Amino acid sequence: MQGDCEGRLRFLALELGGLDRLVIDRGHDGLTAAIRHREPEVERVRVVGRIRHSLSAALASAGVGAGTAARMAAVFSPRMDLARALRRGDRFALIYEQRHLDGRRLADGALYAAQLSVAGNTLRAFRRADADGQVRYYDADGLTLRPMIERAPLRYRRVSSPFAERRRHPITGRIRPHHGVDFAAPIGTPVHAAADGVVRFRGRAGGYGRFIEIDHRDHYQSRYGHLSAYARGLHVGDAVQRGQLIGYVGSSGLSTGPHLHYEIRRNGVPHDPLHMPLPGRQLEGAALARYKREIAPRLADLAAQDMGSKLAGRSVLLCIPMAEPTVADAVWAMPRLAEIICPMASNEEGAAGIAISSFDAPAEAPMG
Repeated sequence: MQGDCEGRLRFLALELGGLDRLVIDRGHDGLTAAIRHREPEVERVRVVGRIRHSLSAALASAGVGAGTAARMAAVFSPRMDLARALRRGDRFALIYEQRHLDGRRLADGALYAAQLSVAGNTLRAFRRADADGQVRYYDADGLTLRPMIERAPLRYRRVSSPFAERRRHPITGRIRPHHGVDFAAPIGTPVHAAADGVVRFRGRAGGYGRFIEIDHRDHYQSRYGHLSAYARGLHVGDAVQRGQLIGYVGSSGLSTGPHLHYEIRRNGVPHDPLHMPLPGRQLEGAALARYKREIAPRLADLAAQDMGSKLAGRSVLLCIPMAEPTVADAVWAMPRLAEIICPMASNEEGAAGIAISSFDAPAEAPMG
């Protein structure tokens, strides 16, 4: 805030949160007010490291924001049980955007690529904006990491009863198959459609209580039992989208407490939702060829994690541009080698480091 010689307000800037600022200025015609949007400084960053205790701890130790760490875990969780699969010494790498404004770090931007090397096997994920406007993560072969059908269509507390061919029913005491998974959750917890499809049944169905069945592509069906209520306006024959609200957790039918009984069937045959192979979205033909060309620079950047080495007790990484460099870039960069080598302090999580390009990389082609 600034005043003039007469004590009147001359200039005032108020932060509105995020990247907007309210600016009040006195001119010849009096005070004017405007909201000005500021663009943050964006740097594309490559982080590599080893895991000692957990992936989240390793990422935090390497300076990765909590939002990016959660996004990386969400990307890989459909393919891997991170809590059980990761071991001490497993490696990770990721490429993402760091955003700063006036020297202050903002929330991270997009996660462009990530890699986990677990027990000698390497899984990679690459961000892609598809023609339908959705952002998805694909592996190196052009298959989405997230399956077409959700394994758990709600937020739940625990699995109270797994899929089993023989189970003693907690109410009847009879030994019968349990062709689904019971997810314990509070009454009223929202239940969402596991995939795009059409509502085949909505109503009461014996021991299932309030029940919904949805038909999906490729002869898959999903089933939801013991609901307390249905989503308003949901009827048989309605088209639903993945993630759309369809009902609420309850304890209707033969049930000892609030939970969702969830099934996935193919051609009417039940399968274990938590462990069955599930289809993903596969790029093919020209789209797959284009995708592989687009991810080639990112694939090389992820593979460059092996360039890390130890020097006087410190981890060093080569800072590289996050797009495919040209010969001119290499010639320009050679005299600046000192700027490109970035020694990083070692930490408790092992050789984790961060590399920020000190020069502008060539613009990356959009992956639309």
